[in-house]
Formats: sequence, C-alpha cells, structure tokens
Amino acid sequence: MVEYLKYHSKLKKYNNDINSINESYATEIKKADSKEVRDALRAQLQKKEEDIVRLINAMKSKRIEALARKYDVPLPPHTDRKSWESDWHSIRLTTEGRFTVNRNIRQEIKERFEPYVMICSILTGLGGVIIGILSLW
Repeated sequence: MVEYLKYHSKLKKYNNDINSINESYATEIKKADSKEVRDALRAQLQKKEEDIVRLINAMKSKRIEALARKYDVPLPPHTDRKSWESDWHSIRLTTEGRFTVNRNIRQEIKERFEPYVMICSILTGLGGVIIGILSLW
C-alpha cells in the first residue's frame, strides 16, 4: 500500500511539474518579441516535457514489471519492438506493451480470486438459508 501511495504521489508530482513548466513557458512565449525566440522557447518547452514524460513512462514500466513478477505474469521478449523501447540509458515497456502486460496481470488476479468469490457466494447463500429456517421458528 505504501509503494502504491509513493507511486501515485510521484506521478502527481511529475504531472504538476509539466503543468508548471507549461505555464511558465506560456508567459515567456507571449512576452517574446520575435518568431525565432518563440520557436526556441517552444523547442525548450517540448524538450523539458519529453524528459518528464520519459521519466513517467519509465516509472509506469517499472511498476508494471514489478506487478508482473509478483503475479508470475510473463513479460514480452525484449526483442519485441512493439512492446519495448529504449534510449541510451534504459529500456522500458511501450504504451502498447504496458497495456498488454497490465491486461494479463488483471486476468491473473481475477483467476486467483475466483475461488474466494465462489466461496463467499456459497456462504452468503447458506447464511440466507439459516436465517430463513430460524425465522420459521
């Protein structure tokens, strides 16, 4: 639970960073005198956004990889270019790869908890029968 909260707080921080960078550059772009300066500022903004988005994607990828290990869900092979992307210092799941692995994780969790759901429904039915019999006395 703590890891989940840390993950979401960090994700929220990165999203807030993107918003604050956008706001600060928007005011600078409006104040810019020439088209060249505005284009340079837009390029800087795009580079900073891409860096933060890369961090967000790496963080999401690590989390999904950890969940896959926890639930024994196989990851796609690293040679699959639809599922993996890399840059000069890391390799991470693409959006499509994260979607596929996440779907498999959800399926595994569902399969693991089906027996418990069935037991709960049986116990609920038995409880109803017992209450029904007791109400007749």
